[in-house]
Amino acid sequence: MPVKKKVTKEGNMQVVAPSQDFAKSNSLISAKYRASLVECKLMSISLSQADKMVKEEVEINGEVVPVFTSTMYSSDLTKQLGVTSKNLPTQLRSAYTKMAARQIGVEENGEFMYRNLFIGSDYKNGVFKLYYNPLLGNYYRKLSSNFTMLNLEEQLSFRSIYSFRLHEVLKQKCYGEKTNKQEGVESTKYTGIRYSVAEMKLMMGTVEADSTACRNVLNKTSGAPDYEKAVEVAKDKTNDRWADFKRYCIDPAVKEINAKTSMHVEYETEKSGQGGKVHSLIFSVTIKNAEAESKEPSEKIRVLSEDDKLEFILELKELMGDITAKDLRGIAEASSYDLDKCKRAFDVYRNSDRDSIDNPTGFIIKAIQDGWEPKKKAAKKNPFNAYKQNEYDYDELEAKLISNF
Repeated sequence: MPVKKKVTKEGNMQVVAPSQDFAKSNSLISAKYRASLVECKLMSISLSQADKMVKEEVEINGEVVPVFTSTMYSSDLTKQLGVTSKNLPTQLRSAYTKMAARQIGVEENGEFMYRNLFIGSDYKNGVFKLYYNPLLGNYYRKLSSNFTMLNLEEQLSFRSIYSFRLHEVLKQKCYGEKTNKQEGVESTKYTGIRYSVAEMKLMMGTVEADSTACRNVLNKTSGAPDYEKAVEVAKDKTNDRWADFKRYCIDPAVKEINAKTSMHVEYETEKSGQGGKVHSLIFSVTIKNAEAESKEPSEKIRVLSEDDKLEFILELKELMGDITAKDLRGIAEASSYDLDKCKRAFDVYRNSDRDSIDNPTGFIIKAIQDGWEPKKKAAKKNPFNAYKQNEYDYDELEAKLISNF
């Protein structure tokens, strides 16, 4: 797959990966639980790679069972999750511990089914792997119904868990049967998206819904759950007063969603009872149509897939010759995977006094970072001349890249 680029408002070229849209089961979106932002982002990163999941034979209680696995790399996760490489193992361990304990529940007509979505995880040599429960394949692979399309780039941009959760909850609701839809050329507006304050607290995680008392209320065998009662019996609550919930959760989330996504959110409240207690939120959501959005330049840089990065590095190796996979990766990352920057920096190096340069890779990276331009002079012999173009082992290079990062 060729590396694609686009022009920003400033006229700079930026790398564009294939669409970051992915499907997420509505059952996962509408579940009531408290989670960290790292947990939610990690789940989205994994689900965005659902079509690349690999079926592995895993021994469980003495029996070999086929299990789908999702593989992620530390070099990508540090950027996607916004954590340092030193803290990444701790963050992954903490996030997975909570993710593994969480169950998906489906209840209908007095019958129910509860399962853990994950059955294990590994983190070795900079590779993080999630093992999915094979009994829940219809919740994470090849979804054909009851799902919502989300965008990984938008989700990774959020700095607040409340923004993350409100965004995906509203995105799901926009396509619900009871939502009023007004479709225009530039955008589509959805109105009448109604949630009780109590249910919104449970979905945004300001109320811990995993306590026994709370679950007993939510998992009743008939009728709609009593969210007010569930919030009332829950012991672990934050921002419980409406004024605090509005100030610290709803309003900041709406502001961040409006600033960072193609969605614009507004809301009004409904009051009832003595003293006019706020009991419901009614949202209006305007989503810019994809056709209109594509006409406007974007300032965002999308995350490249591992395949795109590998192909870029192979192009870089053809340009620079016999250089290690680690150095190639360093040069690629310094340029934000911009081949033109790499070519200019390499031309600067070739036209320099190379005998006085102790660290060619460091020199090239410095040239990229400072925007050095090549001088017009006769090019000297390429010092990386041990490499012959097109005589490389693709699988071997990929293995080296994975082992180094």
